Amino acid sequence: MTTSGQMRGYRWLHLCAIHRGFVVSQDTIRHSIKLVDPQGVEFRRRRRLRRRQYTCAGPNALWHMDSYDQLKPYGIAINGCIDGYSRYILWMEAYITNNDPKVIASYFIKTVTGIGGCPERIRADMETENVRMNVASNRSQNLTRSFSKCNEFHL
Repeated sequence: MTTSGQMRGYRWLHLCAIHRGFVVSQDTIRHSIKLVDPQGVEFRRRRRLRRRQYTCAGPNALWHMDSYDQLKPYGIAINGCIDGYSRYILWMEAYITNNDPKVIASYFIKTVTGIGGCPERIRADMETENVRMNVASNRSQNLTRSFSKCNEFHL
């Protein structure tokens, strides 16, 4: 802990202190760092609030899909999809499972049919239930061509 702490935060230093046998609170470490390295504290404070820029070509250019599995032990599986440009929630569904690809594909088909078009691309993680979305998105291009073809699927 005698080296420069410009790239070290109070959590890291608190952990080092505990591993070396010191009994000290995080608040004490935080105040000590502020006295010893005010420039480093200011640098970390500014950087923490810096957000990345997100851009999207336009409506229905990119849809983001994901599942929330934390409530699965209670029999609730949540799946949702948003439009990347407008941040409009296209669907947010709760069901007893989200592992069945047919369920997720049915959400997609219902949404595409309801709005009369499909996205250029879909972004989702590599879960097994999302694999069928590729097939559903390619078939949905026959439903309507008001948006771009559903020919890209990025996992």
